[in-house]
Amino acid sequence: MRIASFLSLIFFNLADELVWAYELRSVSTSWGIVRGEVVSPEGEDLPPVSQYLGIPYGVSPTGQYRFNMAISAAKWTHMPKDARKMSSACMQTTMPELSETKAFKHTSAQRFDFVHRLLPKLKKQSEDCLFMNLFIPERLESSQRDNLLPVMVVVHGDDYGWGSGNAFNGSTLASYGHIIVVTLNYRLGVYGFLGRCESSSCSGNSGISDLVSALTMLNVILPSFGGDPKSVTLMGWGSGGALVSLLMASPLTQPGRRLFRRAILLDGTALAPWATTSNPQTYFMQIAEELGCVAKNRSSQFNEGVDSIVRCLQVHSADNITKAVAKVEVPTFLSGFAPIVDGQLIPNKPEISFSTQFGSLFREIDLLVGVTTNPSHHMLSNEDLKAGIGKDKRNKILRTLVRNLYDYHRDEIFSAILNEYTDWDNPRDHPKSIRNGVLAALADVLYTAPLIETLRKHNSDEVRKEANTFMFAFAHETRTWMQEQPNSGIRGSLSGDIVPYLFGYPLATGDNDDRLYAGFNNDDRGISKVIMHYISSFVKTGDPSKPHGVPKNFPMGDVFHSTAWPQFDQPNREAYLEITDRPRVKNYYRNAQVGFWNSFIPQLHKNSKENVVVAEEHHLLSDHFKKDSFFGQVRPFSSFHNMPFPPPPMPPSPPPTIGNKPKTTKPPLATTATPETERTVTGNYSSALGIVVAVGVSFLILNVCFALLTYKKRGQDKRSKKKLQLQYQTYASNHGVVPEPYNSLNSPEPLLAASHKKIRRVCGRRRFPQRVHDTVAPLLPCTTAGVTVCRRHKRRLWKKYSQTNQINFFLKAMGVLLFMMVCAYTPLALGQEYTVDTFPNPKSAGQYVECNMKSASSVCDPYATLTETERYRLNSEIVRFSTKTEESGSNFCARKGTDVILGIVNEGSQKLVDGLRAKWDMDKQCGRNGVLLLSTGDRKLYGSFDSRSPISASDFQAVVSSEETLLQTGQYTTAIVNVLKELSTRGDPLGIKTTTPKQSAHSSAQLLLLIPLVICRLF
Repeated sequence: MRIASFLSLIFFNLADELVWAYELRSVSTSWGIVRGEVVSPEGEDLPPVSQYLGIPYGVSPTGQYRFNMAISAAKWTHMPKDARKMSSACMQTTMPELSETKAFKHTSAQRFDFVHRLLPKLKKQSEDCLFMNLFIPERLESSQRDNLLPVMVVVHGDDYGWGSGNAFNGSTLASYGHIIVVTLNYRLGVYGFLGRCESSSCSGNSGISDLVSALTMLNVILPSFGGDPKSVTLMGWGSGGALVSLLMASPLTQPGRRLFRRAILLDGTALAPWATTSNPQTYFMQIAEELGCVAKNRSSQFNEGVDSIVRCLQVHSADNITKAVAKVEVPTFLSGFAPIVDGQLIPNKPEISFSTQFGSLFREIDLLVGVTTNPSHHMLSNEDLKAGIGKDKRNKILRTLVRNLYDYHRDEIFSAILNEYTDWDNPRDHPKSIRNGVLAALADVLYTAPLIETLRKHNSDEVRKEANTFMFAFAHETRTWMQEQPNSGIRGSLSGDIVPYLFGYPLATGDNDDRLYAGFNNDDRGISKVIMHYISSFVKTGDPSKPHGVPKNFPMGDVFHSTAWPQFDQPNREAYLEITDRPRVKNYYRNAQVGFWNSFIPQLHKNSKENVVVAEEHHLLSDHFKKDSFFGQVRPFSSFHNMPFPPPPMPPSPPPTIGNKPKTTKPPLATTATPETERTVTGNYSSALGIVVAVGVSFLILNVCFALLTYKKRGQDKRSKKKLQLQYQTYASNHGVVPEPYNSLNSPEPLLAASHKKIRRVCGRRRFPQRVHDTVAPLLPCTTAGVTVCRRHKRRLWKKYSQTNQINFFLKAMGVLLFMMVCAYTPLALGQEYTVDTFPNPKSAGQYVECNMKSASSVCDPYATLTETERYRLNSEIVRFSTKTEESGSNFCARKGTDVILGIVNEGSQKLVDGLRAKWDMDKQCGRNGVLLLSTGDRKLYGSFDSRSPISASDFQAVVSSEETLLQTGQYTTAIVNVLKELSTRGDPLGIKTTTPKQSAHSSAQLLLLIPLVICRLF
């Protein structure tokens, strides 16, 4: 017995050692050794998976690294990294309402249930959260170990402010699809997307830099785990899908070779209205105010000390920052802390980065897009989803949508939406019918239409096809979830429904309270296998139907095995696969509604035509300032979106490598101190003087040609005269001029006959007898002043003399014309060619180019005196000036701010600025407008405001006088910014009385006085 017991003890110890050896896995990477463990996926008999949890890919973004770009993690070569536990989730800044009573007034029961299942996985939060988790299928056969596995990186979504990659278990998908699955955390909300702008650039995409850092590290370490760095797929849903699409067009994902080759977008794209934020500075300043990093009641959104404000925010605790974020009000249907266009990670607006001209990076990625039936389901309250909504609430929701998304013709757009989403087959307007219309409108404008537009830009017929494009519509209903509202009348999938199916959660058996998703039946398990097969096939080949179709070894697979899945393109009539228990291929997903949002509404939203004055009040909704007529939060009153500084021009296609990526630098504020500015101004003078020189040289060449022609003509006249004189003989006594052989008294008759013949040729038929020394010479021509010449010949000589005079007159006229041309171009060379009639209007569609602006704006700098960054900064300041000068009042004009246009010339005057304001008359309805004119010649700032404007002349003169030093030293941008800031805090309801100072005479006018003197000299 003792021997048996001893042997059994040894056996169990060996068994424990074998199990322990099987459960642990260690991998040596270039960062160090990583120690993970082997697990078996829940549910069906699937191969085991080795998982490595909590691998750091970035330095802890705390302290001085908070709000900044990610820095690659340090190596841990000194000891192995234990990767068997999940790391902390990132800080959650905008969690949904957790109280059931309050939550059901804002969202659906399904979303509330999901958030509460997610909460336990978010309890451990920290700023030190840049970690990723790897799920790698075990390859039991030795023949499989030599082949590198494709990789799918999951970018979690739902919202920019909450969520975590730790919550999603990728072991089932990795085992079933035989691919490597990577989940990761990235900074959220204010920590990942604190957009801020300074004088030269905008920044704030630190959350996206986290993703780039993770992809860069994976590109290096994946071969150590058996993964293929050349076969990486990014997958994201909701906000995660928007981030993935932004990375598709980001030049930083191509440092010599792409960091990923394929992309999967589920209910999210960067073309959605909520995907990016257009006014980051507002939220940045609100946070700074709440934390005491900037004074309240500031005069401008822009501050010179952005860096100092950021340093102040870095000192505060994470709790203080999170509490400050809770007080920020973000307009409904939009995002506050979200990606911005910064010129580096996001080089330009998504619609430009995805376009035919600049979308080469975007189009070389294989793309798979999935959409659910009701992606906006979570946006309505649980009560509204159950019973429906009335007309009044429908109008409030749609009015809020129109106000927050559009700027022009809002009433017309609102009416068009009502007409499009009214069920005209049900004229009784049943509450559920109205609810369905609202759900459809929100789903189409926020999800469906942007996704279809993304697909069309990816598969444009205008360029050569570079990658695959596929689409599917997930319409399968989860029976258990639908039973919560059996009579709601809502059919199809709900927002977020596809996520549990692609991770394989329905395959798990039994209900587990710790599981993120539960409550699935056999049909759900079959659909989950289909989704995982399609996803893994796309990750491997870029085609969800290759290398083989859906297997037939389960009930649902037999139906999908015989269903082909064509690409989404025009030859296939934009085909897509509808995934339900009865799959089928359809065409043109919601094409009428997509056309309404992508074609009709943009045409309706266009601003008025050029030179057509439309009252600003026209663009407001009825009861625009009545708060209870809207749903949720609305944008503050403004006729425009406040945009950050424009990014640099797009790189060429294909773009340069990472070595040539643009760098953001801050140019000096003083315009006179930059050599580039001096070269620009000198170039304008040189071009004007070049015109004068070219005209002068042209006329000089003409003068030389006419002089040579005149000289040649005069030479011919002399030779002909000399030849004619040789034909006559003069008498010694009486100075006769007739040649002797012909006119001698002793001349023989033949010579006289010859003379007669010659003279006949010269003088024609008429002969005039004349006495020569009392001797009749009947054959001689008439003589004048001792010279024998006929009258006709005399006329010819006079004609030649007249031609010579005409040539001389012409030359003198050319000289006068040349001088007048020089006088005309002299003002151009001196920079005074612009007058009230010729100065371009930067708000006019046909003239802003002459102002050196890329679109209609409030700044006109025809000489390019300032840099492009300075011009757009001043334009942004003027935009904010209009907002800051808004007042409270009973009518529109009493509330409206003051619109201003800034012009920059070499020689300005008060008369010119007054004339420009009177000509442009930007606000005929309310008169709240003004014009500023910067004169670089005398370094003065002139201003002219309408009499109804609250800006007074005394205030303006006082403010400008205080900035005289900056103006005289050439720091124009700083001076004008300070003037606008100071004026926005002042106001004079009594109006303004503009005084016109004496205008100094220009030197070009003195030159014009010389014209009469020159004309007298020439003639």
